[in-house]
Amino acid sequence: SARQVENYIDRWVEFYPSAAFGQGLKTAALRFEDFSDQRVADWVEFNRDTEKILASVPDDAPLSERVDARVLLRQVKFELDLWDEDKVLSHQPQWYVEQVSDALALVLVSEKLDATAKHIAVINRMAGIRALVDVAIRHLRDGNPARIETALKTLVHSTTYLENELPELADEWTHDADREAFNQYAFETAQKLRELEQHIRDTVLPVA
Repeated sequence: SARQVENYIDRWVEFYPSAAFGQGLKTAALRFEDFSDQRVADWVEFNRDTEKILASVPDDAPLSERVDARVLLRQVKFELDLWDEDKVLSHQPQWYVEQVSDALALVLVSEKLDATAKHIAVINRMAGIRALVDVAIRHLRDGNPARIETALKTLVHSTTYLENELPELADEWTHDADREAFNQYAFETAQKLRELEQHIRDTVLPVA
């Protein structure tokens, strides 16, 4: 039903704020994905429950309802494959690196955010990056060697960007009084990415 679709979209926006911002939801810029164990477990359970509901849509239901169900079911199956089958949290270093490298991109180029909103969004997203690194260090144990090598190059680039380029760019939308604290936070976030790089090199790559 339309209500089911709306409910799913609301939950999707809550779980994937970066993607929601990319689709035009301005307020989503101020948040970053929380892939902590409980959040992911709740999201997977919600998708399983949704799958059962969609499977029960009768063949004689209105055409619009059947089309909605079919489209939504495709998204649900994608989510279940991603989290259950592909095991991104434990088996895909490149997935983590993609989240990191995309975390700031849309926000930094956006013309929808004023200086204050951009400042808050970038700080919040750097905090999200740090939390994501903690998730990676807790879960990440395997991966595809060729993809890992590519991911590591991207990760090094992201680290350098946070340390050298972001502070310079942020001069446009940070106040003088905030600048030192902002630059320190960017530097510390870059150090966190070095922890992720070390974990991938030392723990994941040797057994990949």
